[in-house]
Amino acid sequence: MIKSLRIFLWYCWLSPLASANNSFTLSDGWSTTTGTFVGNYTSQIRSFIGLNYEPVSDEETTSTTQVNGETILRRLTLEGTYLADVPLDLPSLFVLELSPGAKILPAKNLTLEGSARFAALVQMNNTVFSSLIGGTIDATSVDVTDPEKGYMAVSITGGSKNAVRNVRAMANNSFSVIGVNESPHAEVSNSIVGGDADTGMLQTRCIWTLVVSNALVHDNRVSYCSMHALDFDAYTSSSVAWNNHCDHNGQEGIFLEESADHCVLFNNTVINNENGISVYSNEVGPVQSNFILNNLIKNNRRNGLSSGGNGKDASRKSFQNIFSMNHVEGNAWDQSDTAWGPAPKAQVNPAHGDVDGDYWTSNVVVGDVRYEDGSELGDADQLAIFEPEIF
Repeated sequence: MIKSLRIFLWYCWLSPLASANNSFTLSDGWSTTTGTFVGNYTSQIRSFIGLNYEPVSDEETTSTTQVNGETILRRLTLEGTYLADVPLDLPSLFVLELSPGAKILPAKNLTLEGSARFAALVQMNNTVFSSLIGGTIDATSVDVTDPEKGYMAVSITGGSKNAVRNVRAMANNSFSVIGVNESPHAEVSNSIVGGDADTGMLQTRCIWTLVVSNALVHDNRVSYCSMHALDFDAYTSSSVAWNNHCDHNGQEGIFLEESADHCVLFNNTVINNENGISVYSNEVGPVQSNFILNNLIKNNRRNGLSSGGNGKDASRKSFQNIFSMNHVEGNAWDQSDTAWGPAPKAQVNPAHGDVDGDYWTSNVVVGDVRYEDGSELGDADQLAIFEPEIF
């Protein structure tokens, strides 16, 4: 009897009035609501969430139409530094907000065995209407060289209508810093993603979408990743990237690749990367019906803007994409050959392999060698470049 009473009192101390409060703050591991110490590890935060927040019903996730901070969202604010010994999984209808200066870093005992492809320090896995806002998520200290065992900073997988906003995100030796997979209506915005002049190049992509529809990627600074800064990969569809600043990356500033379709790249600034914006189908395709509009593409080492496919089968091509109102200047300044082929000789290559029906109009290309010589021939079918003005 005494033992049962002790267990009951311990549970009440750990989760007081759980159903009465859907907003908590942890300051250096202490609950400002209860005055109790929860802990500084993500495993402890996960337990706290499970014990102190009302469970989400199926009706809430399927019938909700208006979702804001004053309705049904659960909210947890973190102040201070926390260590990820396990991925911090967010439930549905949940906001994790990190106060200015707050951080989540890898713990020394973070397991690397059997980590999933999109494993991350913070995960939204099969959730609906959840968000990570603010703070720093830094996975760079995870000590691996194999991306199969690495950790992203943040990932969104499955579910729908989730967001990452105003986050400083870093990772190393992973598939990407922020990854989105099979989760429609995901948003990554107003964040700083990748390395910087002090940290140097991170061995990863910056932002990666794979098998995603209706993604929104906007107003981010995306820099110092050894691979693509922003990668709309296979089966990314009906998605938009706008107002992003992509600079100092080891491959493309923006890569629209494989079977990506009906996407829009608008008003992005792409400077000082290996390549600017590339549209290409290599393994699956076609990459088709995309709009590349009003982007500033400047001072990239190789091509500023290119489109094509390897043509190994009929689908691996660039098909009926539109390039318009882009400003291309000062690219292809490195004329040396590379390990993967001859160096580009011009700023723009509209037929980098197999092309069918792409249309280029109203682009401004500043410089002497503007288009690859003869690139509109060969595997290019119905490629049209319309320039009624004289530059």
